[in-house]
Amino acid sequence: MNTTSIISLAIAFFVLAITPGPGVLAIVGRSLSSGFRPAAFFVLGILFGDLFFLTLAILGMGVVATAMGKYFIIIKILSGGYLIYMGAKLLLHPPSSVNVVIQKDDEQTFKNTISGFGLTLSNPKTILFYVSILPSLLNVAAFSIDDFIIASVEIMVVIGSVLLGYAYLTGLVRKFFSNPKYIRRLNRTSGVILTLVGIVVIIK
Repeated sequence: MNTTSIISLAIAFFVLAITPGPGVLAIVGRSLSSGFRPAAFFVLGILFGDLFFLTLAILGMGVVATAMGKYFIIIKILSGGYLIYMGAKLLLHPPSSVNVVIQKDDEQTFKNTISGFGLTLSNPKTILFYVSILPSLLNVAAFSIDDFIIASVEIMVVIGSVLLGYAYLTGLVRKFFSNPKYIRRLNRTSGVILTLVGIVVIIK
C-alpha cells in the first residue's frame, strides 16, 4: 500500500469505529456497569473480530460467505444472548460499590473478550464494511503480507483508540457516582442498554 492508501484506510477504520452501533452501545453499557478495564477487554474481543474479518476479506468473498453462512445465526444468538444475560444481571442484582464490581469483572476477562469477539462477528455494520466497503476502497485480493500487517496495525491503533476512548470516557462517568442510589441508576441504564443491544443483535 502507498501512503494515500494507508491514510484512506485509516480514515475508513475511524469512521467505522466512531459510528454508533451495537459495538459502541455494548462498550458504553459494559463500562457504565463495570468500569474501564472490563470494557477494555470487551474492546479487545471486538478488535480480534475485526482482524478475523480482515483476514476473510483478503482470502476472498467466497470464504466469507462459506465461513459465516452456516454459523451466522448461531453466533448471533449466542452473542446476543450473552449481552441480554449481562443486562439482566445488572437489572436484577442489587448495586455494589464500583471497586467490588470491577474486581468481580476482572475474573471474567475471558468472557468479556469472547463476548466482544462474538458481537463483532454478528454486527451487520462490521460485516458490511469488510464484505463490501473495504474491497471497494482497496484491492484486498492483491494484499501482500506487508499490506496485511499494516492494515492489522491500523485496526489495533485506530479502531482500538476510538473504542477505548468510548470506554474510558464512560468509565469516568461511573467514577463520579459513589452513592449506591446513583450506582443503581447506572446499573439499570447499562442493563437496559446491554439487553436492548442483545435483542437487536438476535432479531436484526
